[in-house]
Amino acid sequence: MSDELNPYETPKTIEQSTEVRQLKPTLNQPMVNTKFFGVLSRVLLGVFFVQCLIIAIWDLKLANEYETTEEYEGLAFLDFDQMMALDDSYLVLFIGAILSVAFWKYKSMQNAWAMMRSGMRPTVSPGWAVAWYIIPIASMWKPFTAMSEINENSTDDPKKLKFWLGFWWLFWLVGSVMGRVGNNEEGYADAGDLQYEAVNLLIMGLAAVFLERIICTITGEQMAELEKRRKRVKQAQEDVEVSGGSSVDPPNLNT
Repeated sequence: MSDELNPYETPKTIEQSTEVRQLKPTLNQPMVNTKFFGVLSRVLLGVFFVQCLIIAIWDLKLANEYETTEEYEGLAFLDFDQMMALDDSYLVLFIGAILSVAFWKYKSMQNAWAMMRSGMRPTVSPGWAVAWYIIPIASMWKPFTAMSEINENSTDDPKKLKFWLGFWWLFWLVGSVMGRVGNNEEGYADAGDLQYEAVNLLIMGLAAVFLERIICTITGEQMAELEKRRKRVKQAQEDVEVSGGSSVDPPNLNT
């Protein structure tokens, strides 16, 4: 009899099992190590907060002296030239922190897809978790959605970060809008401009503090899971060696 498919015959179980294997979800998707960018982001965000605080205090001091003196000084521990250098380095540090957080968020979303502790796949890909920041209008909420999905799929208790997530995004949005509105042409600032800038700096600094806490918690949870997977892979390899070898490789839980 030919090898043609018999319409009255039940399909072979081996074909069914092959199809099932092809549709099986990749629950063993490899995780990546986010510790380096997690630590780097936290350091840069911490330095950024201190910088914002110092410059804000200086701006308030200048605003207070605006009508009483023509020669401005620095703070007690920084002279005028040092304060100007600190002010000029603000943008460099800000960009550095953004880039570090972007790398961390990309890798953390990869881990969120691999862990899926919520039981559902995230709706945001690792690439879009970063790209949404530069898309007009959507940047008002999509980056927050991505961070929320990272939290929900990475931590055992997502609720413990909801407070930090909410205030991080609130301060980030307010600070970003204030920065754009107050970004006038360079010139001689009056007391009102200095006070406005001081408030904007304090808001951005607080956003950095909340984000630092979020990164610390999520990185810790993900790295703990990564270590568990590494131990399971190592144990599986040891079991194979003890049993005298096997044609079945240990599960690829980690790169």
